[in-house]
Amino acid sequence: IDKAGRWVTAPIFDFCLPFQGAVAAIIHNQKWGLIDRKGAILCAPQFEILDLSNTGLFFEGRCRIAQKEQFGFIDEKGTVVVEPRYDSVGDYSEGLALVEIDGKLGYLNADGAMAIAAQFEDAGVFSAGLAPAKAKGKWGFIDPEGTFVISPQYQVVHPFKNGLARVVQKSKWAYINKSGDVVWKEI
Repeated sequence: IDKAGRWVTAPIFDFCLPFQGAVAAIIHNQKWGLIDRKGAILCAPQFEILDLSNTGLFFEGRCRIAQKEQFGFIDEKGTVVVEPRYDSVGDYSEGLALVEIDGKLGYLNADGAMAIAAQFEDAGVFSAGLAPAKAKGKWGFIDPEGTFVISPQYQVVHPFKNGLARVVQKSKWAYINKSGDVVWKEI
């Protein structure tokens, strides 16, 4: 409905999520798709609902989709820009999205091409130009080319925020800067 309470689109869907920018996720028969603010269907409900709280959320113009237990992305026009072919995907951040292939993690670029080969045991989103990545049982930080700039040496890491990342090394909390220097540590 619009601000005056008039129907913009007929109530034909089972559920409609709030608009995010120009689009909203619609749900019908246990599948979801997208409509625009005029009620036009951009893509018919066809994607699996895995977590309602994340359904239809866009990050950097891309939204995760799932079909037949494979994952990909659509854009804000409802066009599939990365076919569902990955075991898992994460949200785009700083132009890169986490993907899982055969139990290893790598990153796609904004065009959907593999930017960093799937090689990590675990990984996280890019923040301040670096992403946490795990190799040989330890966490470090990689750059957008996939090179460890802070070597894997931590038990736990958190993304960089305000120039610092919280880490655990030898069961002690610490904060490191983007050079890997400890700026504070638990005694």
